[in-house]
Amino acid sequence: HWAGDLLLAIGLAMLVGALAVSSVVLIIEAITDHIFGFLAMFGGPMGSKSARLMMALKNSAPAFLVHLWLPLFLVGVSINYLMRQFFRAVGVAQWFIAKGDDAPLESIGIMASIFVFAVTLVVQKVGGFA
Repeated sequence: HWAGDLLLAIGLAMLVGALAVSSVVLIIEAITDHIFGFLAMFGGPMGSKSARLMMALKNSAPAFLVHLWLPLFLVGVSINYLMRQFFRAVGVAQWFIAKGDDAPLESIGIMASIFVFAVTLVVQKVGGFA
């Protein structure tokens, strides 16, 4: 539930960011069309429309790159969430194991083996290996 909400929020943020950057590119394109059209009336330099669009895209490339932190943020938050769940399960395993507080590595090993078993099972079923 929580991870789905986070994924939706980051996806919407990326979409809004892309729309904002794209609208800026369109505004720059419209402004350069008017400027070059005005200069052309007085015999000023005229550039091709594709050259002006490439200039607008080149100037807006940093804005696109800035938005790359959003997927990285999603990866970091997901790893943090998964690690927290893993260590919560380790704590439960420590409670069940006799002398679990004295041997924390044993409970970590038990949970890691369960995790590896579950991942292997999913890969085999999804991949059609079994």
